Amino acid sequence: MLPEDLDVMQWTLGQLGKQDNLRMVVKLERLPVYIAFSQVHPQSEEFASLLTEGVRKLKQSGRLDEILASYNVSWSD
Repeated sequence: MLPEDLDVMQWTLGQLGKQDNLRMVVKLERLPVYIAFSQVHPQSEEFASLLTEGVRKLKQSGRLDEILASYNVSWSD
């Protein structure tokens, strides 16, 4: 038994050629994912800005949708 994100597990099993081996016993509520940076790290603000800008550029160019589609997932704001 492995508690895992369904999309990640499906992709992983697909890579292993075992996509038919998945059996979901219970579905937990979907929750948003957050990324946090240490308040004490001197570059945290820079890292957060780089991440925000990078995601913005990926969304605008359509590349984010391409990346997510390759894992059979989609972006939700």
